[in-house]
Amino acid sequence: MKDITPVVRAAKRIETLLEAKFGAQGRGLHEKLSSVERQVPAELHKTIRYVATVRNKVVHEDDYELDDAQGFLHQAERVARALEDLQVEKLPTRLPGTPPAASSSGGTLIKLALAMSIGGFIAYQAYQTLKPRREPADEARTQTASIAPATRQTQKSGKDGDDAQTQTAARKTKRSGKDGGKEPTTDVLSGEVMERFAKGEHVALDSPLLKVEKITLAMAKDAFGDLKPRIQLKVRNTSTKTLSDATYEARLFIDSQPQAVIDERASTLTRNGLFLWFGDQGLKAGESTTVTPVLRNERDWVVPDILNARRWQLVIRNNGVTDGLKNSVDVKAAPFTVLPTRTPIYTAPTPSASPSKTGDTVDFVAALRDGVSAGAGNQALSLRNVKVKMGHDSFDRPQPIITLDMTNISERTLSDAVLQAQLYLDGQDKPVLKTSEKLGGGFSSAPGALFAHFGDRGLAPAQTRKVELRPDGMSSTWTSPDVLNAKSLLVLLRVAGTTDGLDKPYGGTAQQLP
Repeated sequence: MKDITPVVRAAKRIETLLEAKFGAQGRGLHEKLSSVERQVPAELHKTIRYVATVRNKVVHEDDYELDDAQGFLHQAERVARALEDLQVEKLPTRLPGTPPAASSSGGTLIKLALAMSIGGFIAYQAYQTLKPRREPADEARTQTASIAPATRQTQKSGKDGDDAQTQTAARKTKRSGKDGGKEPTTDVLSGEVMERFAKGEHVALDSPLLKVEKITLAMAKDAFGDLKPRIQLKVRNTSTKTLSDATYEARLFIDSQPQAVIDERASTLTRNGLFLWFGDQGLKAGESTTVTPVLRNERDWVVPDILNARRWQLVIRNNGVTDGLKNSVDVKAAPFTVLPTRTPIYTAPTPSASPSKTGDTVDFVAALRDGVSAGAGNQALSLRNVKVKMGHDSFDRPQPIITLDMTNISERTLSDAVLQAQLYLDGQDKPVLKTSEKLGGGFSSAPGALFAHFGDRGLAPAQTRKVELRPDGMSSTWTSPDVLNAKSLLVLLRVAGTTDGLDKPYGGTAQQLP
């Protein structure tokens, strides 16, 4: 990217929030997060690490290209807003050197009032900053579900498995009581939803205020050429009020997994699910419109297994609406529990819980004796042809660069890998540098681990890729005079962790370094 200023500013904003709210300390964003990791919600850790890694790459690597600048800035903005919203959670927390606040009987009432208002506050913030996006048409794989008016059809019995589960769930959602209630009931709606779900179609659990008439889900290329989910909803205002915006919880199924790979519920800590904004004049009673919702937690939707899937099934549930005065309106939609937890589009066998192969054992002592670099893989990733040489960063300053071949020896697609390293100079048998096993160094003073990202589609089983690792330029040890003046460099690597195509830990760790 030609102008790195937006990336640097985005990272700096998060650094400033961590310092101001939690008293974070350290030389960079990785270290600042590590110093207050227990105080920051776990849901934000991975995205903050991602922002820190991209920031360091655009600053220190002249050949690094940020493929999705818009997506990066969206993720950074999401984290920053979440940290800003955590201001109400700071009541029981104090910065170092600050005396604890005196307790009072009014404290509980204040916290209760803040908790009750947080939903409206989040909606207000989203209204101020988010607008529906109209992306240009491009080639995409699309799945569409048109939601027709409900019909009273009797379901056939006699099938086992998911059909039986569907019928049981449908019976549970029928309401008992007298006719003539003012609120719409879910008995007929649930039956039709069950039928569409059993066919592998997208479905919506509507409230009496909004009805989703059509759902379209496509994996389409954005302006930067990257694949991303694009969702479009045709919704009708079935209330008597003008509606300003709405939120939906979301479940996403793919054909390679029997259970949902995304299950986003309402949360007061982070914004997730789908956000729909109906424009400046809102959606008037009885009118319909087609909206492209904002994925509030977009990073979880762009993992390799989702992008590589052949089929998707989306289930959404209306969990929030604001009226024409931006006041929250109570919504009553059927819960996700009315539907089966297993998708009918699942076709692939479930991968083994752990890889069947074991990582190769590497004789690090022999490598040191012979003066060659080496790497030990785990049960998912093999390391070969490890080399280290002196190169230059984006400012033409000398810097060690590590190259190696990585092969996926597991049954799953891999998203990324974290590697621990030891650096040796001029034939010495003791390392001058040993990194942590964690990005950013964790709670230790050691330099942070090395990170390898395998791209949007990941590293497929049996696939080999040549990877270049550039140590974090924020760590002065990698670029100290003795390292830069050394006649020879040798590096030993071990895989400290890998994540699968759903960005979940997988594959264990490699043997320890000497």
